[in-house]
Amino acid sequence: MKLNKKKFILALAVFNSYSNLENILFNIKNSSFNKLIKEIVIVDNDSNLLKKDKIKKIKSLSKKFHKKIHLIINSKNYGLGGSQK
Repeated sequence: MKLNKKKFILALAVFNSYSNLENILFNIKNSSFNKLIKEIVIVDNDSNLLKKDKIKKIKSLSKKFHKKIHLIINSKNYGLGGSQK
């Protein structure tokens, strides 16, 4: 009997912490949970990095970790709770 393993979407809220994203994704990639993650959503909470640099970083991470990564950029800082909603 074949087990139906469900996959999920991992959502992360960030604020001026793009340098930490690579470490976080590296740890996920090397964990047993990596197989269960279908794609990743990054919610940028109006951090100081330029929009083009944010997009460039996400594209680079997507290629490096072989996962589809979506970037949502908030127009203002909603705080962690607001970004999670």
